[in-house]
Amino acid sequence: MVKKGVASITIRGVARAADMTPGNLGYYFSSYDKLLQALLDWVLDPYLRAFEFLRADVGDDPVASLHAVLNYVLEDLANEDTTMFFPELWVLANRGDQAAERMRGLYDTYMSVLKELISAVRPDLSRTHIDELALFMCASIEGQTVFIGYERPYAKHRKALKSISLDAMIAAVVNHSGDASVNDAPGTN
Repeated sequence: MVKKGVASITIRGVARAADMTPGNLGYYFSSYDKLLQALLDWVLDPYLRAFEFLRADVGDDPVASLHAVLNYVLEDLANEDTTMFFPELWVLANRGDQAAERMRGLYDTYMSVLKELISAVRPDLSRTHIDELALFMCASIEGQTVFIGYERPYAKHRKALKSISLDAMIAAVVNHSGDASVNDAPGTN
């Protein structure tokens, strides 16, 4: 997917890349959906392991834990595989419900880590506000991929944007008033 694009993620394309027959690949992945889920799990698992290591490394300081995880993800934007994979995943998700559902599962898992960290920093915030802060962080970071990712037009500004992003995201959590949620507005569901 990174080297050949979203069109390469077919049973035949993966079998060819793995130097096996589609039938042999079907032994391991009985459907395209299972193949896609395995791919996303393979991508997500190293992040989750890194997050746990980073959190353990900084100790009991919840702000330091949040900073370490955000720093890791922002630093990862410089990785060619990251810059190529996620936009291809977005294209795939725009083309099919199964891919969109799988992508949402990936982001829900990622955001659950952010929510846990935000909650540790600000246990006084409502679940809705914590969810919105995690969504803000995730959307902000993902949006930077096309601008400052590997060999992208503004990559020379990656270090500055990482610093600005870290400051802004940590400040958003620490200083959030807990007032402006759309879900908390009168007359909304």
